[in-house]
Amino acid sequence: MRWFVTAPMFAAFVLPLPASAQQPRVHDGVHVRAAFGAGYGADSATREGDVGETEGTVGGVALSGELSAGYALFPGGLLGAGFYFNHVPSPKARDIVWRQGLGTIEIDEIEFDHGGYWMLGPMFDYYPIPSGGLHASLAVGWGVFGLGDGELDTGWRVDTDQKGGGLSGAVGVGYDFWVASGVSIGVLGRFMVARGSAEDDENADWTHTVYSPALLFSASLD
Repeated sequence: MRWFVTAPMFAAFVLPLPASAQQPRVHDGVHVRAAFGAGYGADSATREGDVGETEGTVGGVALSGELSAGYALFPGGLLGAGFYFNHVPSPKARDIVWRQGLGTIEIDEIEFDHGGYWMLGPMFDYYPIPSGGLHASLAVGWGVFGLGDGELDTGWRVDTDQKGGGLSGAVGVGYDFWVASGVSIGVLGRFMVARGSAEDDENADWTHTVYSPALLFSASLD
């Protein structure tokens, strides 16, 4: 008689356990992430035109972020695509060297109206432990960068407004914390780089090597 009483009580506690495990916190299936933060955007640029060759480095604080989506080829291994961006509100160029027929001129600083760099392309994100938070990502694609007009400290305006593109890549390492079933938040360190060319309003040719480190805060759905 005692067995008939204890058996149903035992079943009442044990049988619901598999049901509660039907939605484990694992990075599998569809994965969507949005991340925003701050970083630094830099551009090692060379300009060749009718008035000679100019080279220098442009940089400034950047507003950075990304939007990505993918699907798990296997638990923890996500393949998809992403949009990665960096907006530099007030980039400045320093240690500019201008070589022309009369010799070489060094310019201390040029302040540009704006600058930016974004990339669109496929990505792979890997969680070594599918239920854990540590992950590393790799993305490649086409990068587009722009640079507005500039102004010297003397007030002389420089017409450089341009947009160009080239091959680009991004690597990142982050950690996510589960806050609900299928929902996580985290931090992500990212480094982007691109190499390409552009043409400005004066038909001068530019060569750019752009790079941007950033620290982002992310939210993901699995």
